[in-house]
Order: sequence, then C-alpha cells, then structure tokens
Amino acid sequence: MFFIDKGVIYFGDNDIGTMGRINADGTGFKWLLDGTDKYLGVFSEYGTFLYDDYIYFCLFVSDINPEKLVGLNTNYNGMKYIYRININGGTPECIVDDYIRGFYMTNGYIYYILDQLQYTDALYKEANPVKGKEYDVIIRTDHDGSNRKNIGYLKHHAPFIWIANGELYATFGETNMEQSYLYSVRFGLDDGITRNILNDEIVED
Repeated sequence: MFFIDKGVIYFGDNDIGTMGRINADGTGFKWLLDGTDKYLGVFSEYGTFLYDDYIYFCLFVSDINPEKLVGLNTNYNGMKYIYRININGGTPECIVDDYIRGFYMTNGYIYYILDQLQYTDALYKEANPVKGKEYDVIIRTDHDGSNRKNIGYLKHHAPFIWIANGELYATFGETNMEQSYLYSVRFGLDDGITRNILNDEIVED
C-alpha cells in the first residue's frame, strides 16, 4: 500500500499488519496500525483506497473473527471484511461484515463482490442467486457502509474489478483445452447488464 496525498505519504505492510504515515519532508512519522493487534491486513491485493480522510482496506475474517468460520465445512480462509481507519489514527472500523472477495471505490460508493460462502442462510442465498452457477454478486454501499444495495451479478468469478464511465470492468481467468487465458467484460451499474468489453454484445451464461 502506498499513497501520497496533500504532502503526506501513507504506506502499509501486508505481512505484519502495519500501516503508517509520514510527511513528504520526512517529519511527522506516525503508526496508524503498528502490528501489535490482530489487524493482519491485505492492503493491496483486494482493494485499498483513500477517501475523505479515511483509508479503506480489507482484513481477513480468519484474523478478526476465526470463530465465524466454524461450521462452514471448508478449509477456505480467504473471506474478508472491509475496514477503514482515519488518517489521523484511531481504532479501525468494520463497515462491511459480509464476507467479500474484493472491492472498489468511487467518489460516491463502495462496490464489492460477495464471497459465495456466508455466515447466514439469507446471505448465502443472496451470494448464490442461480443454483449450480458460480456467479459474483455485486453490492453497493455508501462510504460508511450504509444503504446496502444488491445491484446484480457477474456470470463468472472476477478476481479483478475496476470502475470507469459508469461501468464495472471485470477480468476473469479461464482454462480451455489445457490453456489458461484472461478476458474482460463490463457490467452496467445502471442497467445491470454484462457486455463484451469491446462492443455492446450481451454476455450470456
């Protein structure tokens, strides 16, 4: 993680759970997370953003609430929450406690992908809208995690997402005839339709 904003450098180390800030002239060093708590971060791979005096980032459920993974009948510990911390310090705040796979932010909203494994029956059904299909459900919230809204789903798993011009772009990995490749689609944030990234062709199942 690395940001420069208004003459301040913000940085983080995923492996040891540290996040800090220092002025660009080398003064004013301060830890925001000093690695002594359980906040082992994933500060880069799944989304890290700086908006309105807060840094937004993911933390693993297995580090924060390992007891919530009991009974899921899986060894998969990749589920994450979305947290934020004020750039002046304080206690990190969990703003999304759905299990997520990754997220992206704009000036107005947070967009995140639900993990297919969830901790309530209702969330599990929401995260698996079509039986037998591994689709990615997209949730939108305000920056404080409020006004949660399900805006549709992508018809594949998307390890990478980004947003531009009112559309969510997603990149998928596929294996065909023992060859692996990547391809991308765009999801309309207004109409919920998935289209080919190069034209207006609608992507079907």
